[in-house]
Amino acid sequence: MGRQLSSQVMILLVIVNSSLQVKYEFVLDNEHVLSECQDTPPGALSYDSLFDFSEMALTMSDAGVTLSGNATTVWDIKPTDRIQGSANILYFDRGTWQPTVLNIITKNFCATMYDERQFWYKFWTRHIINADEVKDNCLKVAGTKLVMEPYLIKCEFGFDAPLRQGRHKIVVGFRAFDEHNVERKYNICFEITGEFYKL
Repeated sequence: MGRQLSSQVMILLVIVNSSLQVKYEFVLDNEHVLSECQDTPPGALSYDSLFDFSEMALTMSDAGVTLSGNATTVWDIKPTDRIQGSANILYFDRGTWQPTVLNIITKNFCATMYDERQFWYKFWTRHIINADEVKDNCLKVAGTKLVMEPYLIKCEFGFDAPLRQGRHKIVVGFRAFDEHNVERKYNICFEITGEFYKL
C-alpha cells in the first residue's frame, strides 16, 4: 500500500513539474552561431581551439540558421582526460550582462554528450550522424570528425522559472582534468547570443 502511494506521488510530482515549465525558443542573432567570450577566463581559448570548422557551412534565412558539413576536434588534451562542461545564461539589461539562475554544469561531459535531457543534445549532438564513432573519442582526441546532418538550428527549452524575454547569451565552457584530477592549462570558452521568446 505504502509503495503504491509512493509511486503515485512520484508520478504526480513529475506531471506537476512538467506542467509548471514555461517553454521558450532561443532565436539566434548571429549566423556564425558561436562568438568569443567577452570576459575571457584565465587560460581560456575560443571555439576555434575546440573544432576546425573549415568543412562546415552556416546559412541564415528568415527561418533561422541552417548548419551543414563537418567539424573536426583540435583541442590538445589527452584521451584519458575528464571534460567538465558548463552553460550559463545571462540577460542583457541596461548595457550590461546580468547573471540569471539558469546554470548547467556536468562533471563528465562525455558521459552525458548523448543524453536526451541535456540542452546540448537538443540542438547539437543528436544531429551527429557518426555518433557511434565519436562516442569513445568525445572531444578528447584531436582529429575526430563529427559528421553532421544538415539541420535548422532550433533551440527550444522548458524552464521551471519564468525568464525575462529579450536579449540573452549562453556562455559555454569546457575544462579538461587529467587522471589525477588536475586541471589542464587551457580551457574552452565561447558564447551564443540571441533572444528568448515565450512559446
